[in-house]
Amino acid sequence: MNNNQGQLPTDQDTFYDPVEDGAHDNREVNELTPEERARLQEEWKQELTKTEEEIDTLRRVLGSKLRHAQELKRKLGVTVWSEVQSDLAEGIKTVRESSALVPILERVPLSLLVYFV
Repeated sequence: MNNNQGQLPTDQDTFYDPVEDGAHDNREVNELTPEERARLQEEWKQELTKTEEEIDTLRRVLGSKLRHAQELKRKLGVTVWSEVQSDLAEGIKTVRESSALVPILERVPLSLLVYFV
């Protein structure tokens, strides 16, 4: 994570790139001396600890943001039911506008469409 207090990490800070990191494949690790292997494993343990701490921090931040969003929705009068209705309406609209649905609608008798659309 970056060192800027209160800021979220950038992509560069969070995304793991094994090529950039110089990660070793199993053959290379097996060819190392026991001392080199122990040093590399210690580095991995430290990296793992740091990564788990970052994950924990992100979970706490996300939880806080979710609670804040719920509080704002409550203040705005947005209910779970209204969100479900909105999501359902958007889903139905997407299906109706779907290019996959058009050939089906052309083949189904109009009397049956009343029940499904």
